Amino acid sequence: MPSIEMKSVDRLGKGDRLLFDAGPFAKAGTIVDERIIRHLGRHRVPVVPTLALSYEEQHKTEGKSEDELIRRFLDSQEDAWEHVRRRLYEKLKSSYVPFSENERQFQASGKRKQITKGVLLEPRPERLYLADIDAGSHAILPESTVHYLRDGINTLYSMLSKLNVRSSETRGKKRRIPRVGFHTIRLQSLYDGERIATVGDAFVLHALDCCCYFLNTMVNINKKRILAGAPLTERRFDPGNKAQQDSLFQYSQEFIVDAALGVLIGFLGFFQEDIHHQVSVSSIIDGSSAAEKRCIKLLQRNILVLRNLLRDRHDISALTRMTALMQKVYADGTGFPPPNENRYLHEFVRLFQIIAVYDELTNPVIGHTGYSRMEVIGYLRRNSGPYRHDWERFTPRPRFDSGLLDEFLQILAPFRAGEKVYLYSRGKRSAYIFVGRVYTYSDDTMPLISILKDERSGKSYPFGRLLIHIPSSSGFFMQNGKIIKRFRADWVGGLQIHDTAVNPGDLSEYQDFLYGEALPLARGVKGSF
Repeated sequence: MPSIEMKSVDRLGKGDRLLFDAGPFAKAGTIVDERIIRHLGRHRVPVVPTLALSYEEQHKTEGKSEDELIRRFLDSQEDAWEHVRRRLYEKLKSSYVPFSENERQFQASGKRKQITKGVLLEPRPERLYLADIDAGSHAILPESTVHYLRDGINTLYSMLSKLNVRSSETRGKKRRIPRVGFHTIRLQSLYDGERIATVGDAFVLHALDCCCYFLNTMVNINKKRILAGAPLTERRFDPGNKAQQDSLFQYSQEFIVDAALGVLIGFLGFFQEDIHHQVSVSSIIDGSSAAEKRCIKLLQRNILVLRNLLRDRHDISALTRMTALMQKVYADGTGFPPPNENRYLHEFVRLFQIIAVYDELTNPVIGHTGYSRMEVIGYLRRNSGPYRHDWERFTPRPRFDSGLLDEFLQILAPFRAGEKVYLYSRGKRSAYIFVGRVYTYSDDTMPLISILKDERSGKSYPFGRLLIHIPSSSGFFMQNGKIIKRFRADWVGGLQIHDTAVNPGDLSEYQDFLYGEALPLARGVKGSF
């Protein structure tokens, strides 16, 4: 298996190949050159998954060229699932395009155009504009596209439904729902002054990856509930039914597919012309100046744009709208709009929030700063807890649902098999002490790691010879695929994986500039929303 490594654009060098497509500009397997590096830099790509022959493969080519070996590996990754993902990507890309109320598509057939620039940013547009908004909504997201996306999600669901549930009880079973991890190359839109030069696919891939995470997690949860004998919910979510909200149900395929569609279209509001320009060209924002506060206010209104576009869509279910529109209302009282509202959050929404935050922090689209994957998981754990809704009054709670976080982590593969990782002593990030590669996963989010080199002694090991498992402080030596020696050592448990090789941000300094942990800005301006 070729070696995979995450690299910042400035660390790309001779011989590095792209693991994934970089839009239409460069296909997976392409050798990186100066032209590609400039292209990635212009489109503000912070981190690139790269591919190269491992040390062992370089000496065992058996007469095959490097291009042939790389192509064989990439072809092996193209299964039926990836084929459907690619179809969804191409269709979603046709809707995730910047739009403006001034365009002709925002005009009801046979009527005089009433809508003006900025109406989509309003919380409750006048009835005068609704026909134009509906016309624009159907032009941006035609009914045929909605049906196509739903059919694609149904196909992915059907593939997952044939697999065994992933849990500690099914360890050793074949054909379990797989662990998944996505770190696609996301191109930001490119502007020439105020005019858009190239529409990027960053939000398309963000939405698609979140949707696939959501499907894998929700199907796995549903299978567990079916095995546990949980009752099947027979009607749409009713916010007034307390019994329905306090109980665990199994869901029909239609319900889960509708919710996943909400995830897929949940970022459409970022393509309103003014918002898209701001999110594409802005640097890191912290709200420290009046101009930055105005910028944050504008970006927050993406959810109003989405709500207005979906308002009268009869081809989009209430469940889809709920999942898409409540993604920014958090259990701890932050979010947009409005803060501190005593609103029940369905588990579809709570799961979407966890997934969207993980995906954004590890492969940024909005904030432009990525963070180390294991640190992001730690951040989610620290800010999670049981979700219990108080029907009488608003009660601050942890931001994330810990039960759903555990379910998400059960299907998450933060690192791909064969990916190179760097291990540090706990609390010491000045220099890594081991270089390793991901070998496989057991029942933990932390993978089994094959040690390649001990940087302190200079000793090297072939891939698959010395394996360690950090959570259990254990390791073993292997030969010809068999374990020949096991050991336990405290130093193994003291190791940590940091993505410092890609120069991530310091998560201890992280502030959600858009939706905030305390969101003082939203509280201050909530009257204008």
